[in-house]
Amino acid sequence: MGKKRREPTSYDKSAFDLFVKTMSTMRQKMDEKGSIIELQIDGAKLEEVIKTRLEKGDRESIEKYFGLVPGTICHAKKKKKDAACMKMHRDAELATTKLFSIENLRAFDKNIFDVTSEIIRKVDKSNMGEDISDDDVLRYLKIFIIIFCGGPHLYWEEEKIDTAFEDRCQFDDLSVFMDMSLSFEELPEHSVDLRLLRDTIDFFDVKDKIRIKSYVGLDVEKEYKDFQEESPNMGKIRSLKERLFPLGEWTVTTNLIVYQNYEQEEFPEFYQAMESISRNWKLLDEYITVSKSVIYSSKGEKQVVTYKIGELEFTDTDEILALYLNWLPSF
Repeated sequence: MGKKRREPTSYDKSAFDLFVKTMSTMRQKMDEKGSIIELQIDGAKLEEVIKTRLEKGDRESIEKYFGLVPGTICHAKKKKKDAACMKMHRDAELATTKLFSIENLRAFDKNIFDVTSEIIRKVDKSNMGEDISDDDVLRYLKIFIIIFCGGPHLYWEEEKIDTAFEDRCQFDDLSVFMDMSLSFEELPEHSVDLRLLRDTIDFFDVKDKIRIKSYVGLDVEKEYKDFQEESPNMGKIRSLKERLFPLGEWTVTTNLIVYQNYEQEEFPEFYQAMESISRNWKLLDEYITVSKSVIYSSKGEKQVVTYKIGELEFTDTDEILALYLNWLPSF
């Protein structure tokens, strides 16, 4: 006869309550002003996420330090911690941060599920040409906020650039999506163009495209697995943004993704001009305006020229080309 199947053991209640309290404290430390939204954790669902979604090493780090498995020691309750215990603490803390991804939060926190579900309703994914999960919708929207918005700047910056903290900080999913919730609040349903966002990402160099996708957890093609990078700090994100948008934010594309500020009658003139420009790129110089503007980066100020085609203004010829290739409204 084969071995009897071992039934999964529920976590020790007292130890698990301490872990949930620790999670709430960690969440408050992630945001200088305190938690943006109160966590509403379903304990049974959180336990399931720990057991089924975390890598084995991360799960065991949490279980060992907090003594979650009945009959084991809760090292977190020790007042005096030796070097070995401090290492367990660091490993458990790092593992716990992985529970704060938006996909995991949605699985065990009702508040987060409700907020993100409202965001998802703002998205039009009907023209993607493929089925796409709600989690992947949120991953694309994370790209929109942390990569597209602000161009070379982080999305909350204007002129002031502060790089002092970036190598030790990462984007906090919960903060990002709460900011997104406020930004999207007045948008009608199905107004965010997910296809244009996806196709614009595909416009970039393949290595950058794979980095962008792997940063947020989107699947990448097998042949590009070697380009993947996970959990970048803000410094790496800024470096990527400044490489993608060296001449400033792609304002027209960014606004088109959320269907803001443009009327359909502004596009026929753009496409009419681009039919000629696409055959002779030097003609684009005729659309340079006399005005110049300054953009700011971590390396200082940079002066850029402005192209005006019809009523649309650009500072980066790559945006003009990407928009021409990827956006075809119905006139």
